[in-house]
Amino acid sequence: MRNVDCPVCCYASVVLEATDYKAVHVTVFNDVLEKLVPNCKDRSDAEVAEMLLLAENISITYDSDTSIVLSAVTSK
Repeated sequence: MRNVDCPVCCYASVVLEATDYKAVHVTVFNDVLEKLVPNCKDRSDAEVAEMLLLAENISITYDSDTSIVLSAVTSK
């Protein structure tokens, strides 16, 4: 199989500060990451990291057993 035929997926391992000031480690996979960082597949790791770091007012829903983010919404 050639590289061109392989699907490209992105994910981010993120440490969040919860409302009780505790660190929460979660994983954001491609489907949710695309909502936060449009065209993340075409961006460098540094660009994705910068966009996530500069994002404000994000509400997430994650599975507490697997620590996988199920949805994310940004509010202005």
